[in-house]
Amino acid sequence: MDVNENIFKGLEPIDNLTKEKNPQSKEEGEREGENYLEAEIQLVVFTVKEVEYAININSIFQIIKYTEISPLPHAPMFIKGVINLRGKVIPVVDLRERFHSEAIVNTKRTRIILASIQDKEIGLIVDSVTDVIGIAGKQVEPPLPVISGLQIEFIEGIAKLKNKLIIIINIHRILSSSEKIVLKEAPNE
Repeated sequence: MDVNENIFKGLEPIDNLTKEKNPQSKEEGEREGENYLEAEIQLVVFTVKEVEYAININSIFQIIKYTEISPLPHAPMFIKGVINLRGKVIPVVDLRERFHSEAIVNTKRTRIILASIQDKEIGLIVDSVTDVIGIAGKQVEPPLPVISGLQIEFIEGIAKLKNKLIIIINIHRILSSSEKIVLKEAPNE
């Protein structure tokens, strides 16, 4: 059975995977505030052209299997169009093309990550979703000037794990101001 099938089943929301820390005492809360590097960050890990990336789970409200997308006229090439999710129209961006990769054929592992960017719901096409991980803030390094052809503004940091590095994407910077206007004009219902 595919990892995606184990973690995310169809249209089930993943809100229950976030871990919010509620301090038990004032002293414990003060310790967490003093040392933000010890705070746990929950990340959804996904692949784009065999490179592992992650997005903070707090920005994600659902992950679905790839579905047919209705094109949007006059949109940039990486904005693939819109999907209808339970009566709500959601614009969809192909992260593979946004990251300047050539077009990739969708497979049974292709997913659409549904996230919120500045109060707008958006879908992000990725090759696969592989994991949900929790890491300490101290495991995140600042971004390097260029990584795998990505521009630095897309990158929030690099997660250092025991046996690999994962690029953490800042989804609020995936789109330029003019691209956000195109999406803002897309209908919501």
